[in-house]
Amino acid sequence: MQIREIMKGYEVVLHKEKVGGYWVEAPALPGCLTQGKNREDALRNMKEAMELYLEVKREDEIRGAKLRFKKTKMITIPREEYESLLETIEILSDKKTMKAIERAEKNFKEGKYMELKDFLKDGKFRSSKKLSARAYREVNGS
Repeated sequence: MQIREIMKGYEVVLHKEKVGGYWVEAPALPGCLTQGKNREDALRNMKEAMELYLEVKREDEIRGAKLRFKKTKMITIPREEYESLLETIEILSDKKTMKAIERAEKNFKEGKYMELKDFLKDGKFRSSKKLSARAYREVNGS
C-alpha cells in the first residue's frame, strides 16, 4: 500500500510494511528515506530527515560542490544525538583540548588528582565561573 503526500513542497511516498510499521521516501530527494512504527512516527521522522537532507544540500551548494548521492547513505538520528555528535567532533578536532585531556589522563594514572569534595572543601574554589590559577595548577599537576 502506498500513500502519497506533499511535505515541505516535495512529494513523499508512505509504504506500509507487511510485518508492521511504515517506511517513507521522497523520490525527488535521492537517498532521503526513513521509517517508523506507525504512520505519524514515520512522517515525523521524514520531516526531520528532509530538513537535514536539505540543510546538507544547501551547505554543499554554498561551497559550490555538486552533490552525488550514488554511494551516499542517509540515516536519521534524534536531534540530541546529532548535537552530541557535533560537540564530540568539535572536542576531538581541538588539539589544545585533546592535549589537556591526555595530560589529565596521565595525571590520573599517576595518582595526581584531587577528589572534587576535597577540592571544594579546600576553599580555593570561589565561584562556578572562576578557578584560581593556583587551584588549577594543583588539580592539573602543572
